[in-house]
Amino acid sequence: MRFAAGVDGGGTRTTVECRTMEGAALCREVFGPFNLNSVGEERFTALLEEIAGFLEKTGECAALCIGAAGVSNPRVRELTARVMDGVCPWRLAGEVLNTYIIVEQGETVYFIDKHAAHERMNFDRMKAEGYTPMSQTLLTPAICRLSPGQRDALLGQRELLEEFGFEVDELGADLAVRRAPDHVDAADVPAALEELAQRLLSTGTADPSAARDELLHTMACKAAIKGGWHSAPQELERVVQAVMSGQVRYCPHGRPVAIELTKKELEKQFKRA
Repeated sequence: MRFAAGVDGGGTRTTVECRTMEGAALCREVFGPFNLNSVGEERFTALLEEIAGFLEKTGECAALCIGAAGVSNPRVRELTARVMDGVCPWRLAGEVLNTYIIVEQGETVYFIDKHAAHERMNFDRMKAEGYTPMSQTLLTPAICRLSPGQRDALLGQRELLEEFGFEVDELGADLAVRRAPDHVDAADVPAALEELAQRLLSTGTADPSAARDELLHTMACKAAIKGGWHSAPQELERVVQAVMSGQVRYCPHGRPVAIELTKKELEKQFKRA
C-alpha cells in the first residue's frame, strides 16, 4: 500500500509516495509550507537527518530526494541531497542488457532506464535559460530527402534551427545541412530532422513555444545515451546521480525513468517472505 504526501516547498507542489503513513507524515512535515530563512539551515538540516534516519529504517530512503525534487528552493534541494548521501548512500551495482542501471540503496533496488533518464537531463539543460549550443561544420553536407510537407515545416522554422546550431540550405527538392549541433552525430542528422519535421506536422507550427519544445525533444533524444549500447562507467554514474538526487524522475514524454524493488518484494519472489 502507498500513502501520498502532498508537499509544497515554496511554489512548486509535488506528491511523494511512501510505504507507511509515518513516512508520508514526515515528508509533509519537512516539505510542507515553510520558509527556510525563518527556520534556519542548521535546524532544517537536523530535521532532515532525523527524518532520513527513520526513512532508512522503513526502506523509504528515496522519499526525501523525491520530495526535494519538487521544491523550488535550490538550497533546500542541495541540503536534502547532502543529508541523504550521508545517511542513506546508494551503490551503483551494475547494468543489464546495456540499458538498465541497477542501483542499491538501503533495502531497495532501483532499475534506471539510462536512455530515458539521460534524455531528460539533456532536455532540461537545453531548455534552461542561457543555454548556448555548440555547433560543428560538417565535412560533407548532410542531405535530407523529405516530403514536400516535411521540407516546408522545417524551412518555416529555419530561425529556430539556427538558434540550436543547424545551418540548412535548400538543394532542389531536398535540404542540405552544413552545420549541426556537436552532440548529434553527422550520420544521424537526416533522421533527426526528418523526425523533427514529422513532429512539427503532427503538432502544428503556429505556436512558437510548441515548435521549440518539439525541437528540444528531438535533440534531447538524439544526444542521449542509447539503450542497448555500451556506456562508460562515468556516464552511468552521472545518470544515477541525477536520478537518485531527485533531479530526474520522468523522461520528457512523462514516463518514469526508474522502477524499484524492495527486499521484501524480492524475497516474496523466492518464497522466502
